[in-house]
Amino acid sequence: MYKYLLIFFFFYFTSFCSKTDSKLDSVNVGDSEVDLKGHRLGIQTMDYEAALKYAKKNKKMVLLNFTGSDWCGYCIKMNKRIFKTKEWKEFAKKNLAIVFLDFPRSIKNKKNISEEQSKLNKKLFNKYSIRGFPTFILLDYNGNFTQKLGYAEKVSDFVNNIKVPYFLNELFIDTVKNLTKKDKEKYNKLRKDYNKANLVLSEWLNTNPKKSKENTKKYQKFNEEINIALDDLLKFCESLN
Repeated sequence: MYKYLLIFFFFYFTSFCSKTDSKLDSVNVGDSEVDLKGHRLGIQTMDYEAALKYAKKNKKMVLLNFTGSDWCGYCIKMNKRIFKTKEWKEFAKKNLAIVFLDFPRSIKNKKNISEEQSKLNKKLFNKYSIRGFPTFILLDYNGNFTQKLGYAEKVSDFVNNIKVPYFLNELFIDTVKNLTKKDKEKYNKLRKDYNKANLVLSEWLNTNPKKSKENTKKYQKFNEEINIALDDLLKFCESLN
């Protein structure tokens, strides 16, 4: 009987240790799981090099999430309103490698940041001239800067802000090269329409229009035209993936 008890406690103890060790690879920040090492689809990681390696191998974009997870109100809002949604999770899992670069203030969360990690966070913070939180830096699969993004209220707006540079950079250009002549012409036209809509607004703003109800309506109309052109472009591009 004593022998069987020893065997039972041995397997229980080794099983417990195994489970405990596995938890060391990730931590809970707020109500989100974040990996300390390595990269998993749809999960934010602090491992910058692993994310870059995955992105390069699989031709995915990299999203650097500069956040103050336990004190920045807008960061906490985005986590609840955007990063917890089904739409975001599906999009991120398919298209992104996400790096979690946290600047916490609580003692509990500071313990999650090693000295080495803290140095990396500060290095990237300075490299991309971060001025506030949350700030998101979008990189292509070679680690080249693509775009800087900020706070967004809606998940659809944030996703579209990421889709635009994706469909206009070299990641998607590879797809365009293999399109039929008809589809290639349609893509170029939709892209031209989108660029033209943005140019019209930009040129109008350069005239320094005065604040008035009439100009407010003009501004809204220009933005509507941009959004229509953008929706058409994104729908067509997504149909090709």
